[in-house]
Amino acid sequence: MPIACVRVPHFPLRVALLDRPDLDGAPLILSAPPGARVAVALASPEAALRGVRPGQTLREATGLCPEAKVLLPNPVREAAVAEEVARALENFSPAVEPDPREAGGWFVDLRGLERRLGPPERAARALLAGVPAALRSRVGVAPGKFAARVAAG
Repeated sequence: MPIACVRVPHFPLRVALLDRPDLDGAPLILSAPPGARVAVALASPEAALRGVRPGQTLREATGLCPEAKVLLPNPVREAAVAEEVARALENFSPAVEPDPREAGGWFVDLRGLERRLGPPERAARALLAGVPAALRSRVGVAPGKFAARVAAG
């Protein structure tokens, strides 16, 4: 059980929902930063079911899903939450590194921690408990980073 991958799917959107938990489960659109050519940076699964996709204009997206709520990205808050999650994971292992491919992903080296954390299922539950539940994180444990990332997906 050497590597765990903790992932928060749709991380920027989940961070935006920390301030608006009443919108959880609604169709949501995270707009692109001002000045960008496309207006939809990320769509919640509920909005994606109605055809909203990243890269669309807001006009196209709201035409497909008029009830969607548009949220603005907050990079400063995202960085603070990412740092908070990394610190929480460091309570389990000193070797925590962010996933370079995706915001909201971290690799945790669990080598030598089997005695403290137990079998992989128990280690995964412990890691999940260290991340705020509102982020809806996932965890995968495998011998390598790639397999752990796939397992967390």
